[in-house]
Amino acid sequence: PIPDSTNQPPTDSTPSATAKGAGYNGSQTSGDEKAGAGGGAANKGVVASKVSFDGSLNIADRMLGLNAGDAIAANPVSAASYQRLLNQGTDVRFARDPLMGDAAIFDGSKNSVTVNLQRHSSADDVASTIVHEATHQNRWFNGNSLGTQYEEYLSLRNEFLYGAGRRPTIPERQIIWQKTQEMYPTLPQGRAPVGGSR
Repeated sequence: PIPDSTNQPPTDSTPSATAKGAGYNGSQTSGDEKAGAGGGAANKGVVASKVSFDGSLNIADRMLGLNAGDAIAANPVSAASYQRLLNQGTDVRFARDPLMGDAAIFDGSKNSVTVNLQRHSSADDVASTIVHEATHQNRWFNGNSLGTQYEEYLSLRNEFLYGAGRRPTIPERQIIWQKTQEMYPTLPQGRAPVGGSR
């Protein structure tokens, strides 16, 4: 997500910047022309997306967001994840919100991803988060309900793929599942991905 060829962050007077990093094809339009997203059903038609930098961001945050574009473009997993967001018209917003407990949130009703840069320390962290949230977004667009440990497991498994450059082994999947259950103890389990009980 690089808003212009000079690689300079947009000023506060720039409400949004069109992504020109990973997956940019020059055809993104304003959010007003975005295809609707309803109930997780697959949406076809006009595709629009944008990347915006919230007014709460300082220059270091903006540069982190811009550098994340390079990290996203450099990795085939994150590039494909970001391309899916663009293809399905998902808006990506970078913000700094001390009250937001999550690193990022996908909101299906708005077809948007908000990345909280307060919870990230590197461009790689941001790229990994994009992979995580794009997994939620793709599952939602394919009609799956979110909010289960299984859905979080799938997102963490894709983060592993991003970081390691390979699919996790069965023992690694079991570790990811255990980590998911520890990280999200209040979510209902949903499916059991690696032979566990429901």
